[in-house]
Amino acid sequence: MSLFTKLFGLGDNDHYNKGIEYYNRGEYDKAVVEFEEVISTIKDKSDPYYQLGMFYAAETHAHLGFAFYKQGDLGRAEEEFKKAVEENTRYPDLHYHLGVIYEKKGMHERAIESLNRAIEINPEYMEAYCQLAIAFSEAGRTGDAARAFEKATKFGLELPVPEATHISEACEKLLKPP
Repeated sequence: MSLFTKLFGLGDNDHYNKGIEYYNRGEYDKAVVEFEEVISTIKDKSDPYYQLGMFYAAETHAHLGFAFYKQGDLGRAEEEFKKAVEENTRYPDLHYHLGVIYEKKGMHERAIESLNRAIEINPEYMEAYCQLAIAFSEAGRTGDAARAFEKATKFGLELPVPEATHISEACEKLLKPP
């Protein structure tokens, strides 16, 4: 029994323990089933197992989402990230990755919504501003795209030296005033 278990009285939820075992082995499909069981069986939302179950369920859905994304299965990646966002709405990265998936699927307005949510949670999220600029540009909203791109530069985006890169047509659109 770990010190954490002794101090806080944890260690007696079989589904949580099994979920952690699967999670640590990278068996996310099995882990998520166990964490979802923890969430569904505990009624007291202040119970530490409920909170841990929610956290790990969201993390596990995100891992599955990344796996599907890497395989090119954007539909299943979207499903997993949507579940992750449902279980933990406070993580900007989950909204960001869902926005990236929407953008890849050509769902520009949904991408903009997700990316804006990521920025609401973390107003200095430079990568979200960059992706938001792309989504705005693809949606034909060049003025909004230019403003998002400008904000990204305020939060750390460094443009490469001109000699080292060729500016794409999409970036040229962003750099030109509306």
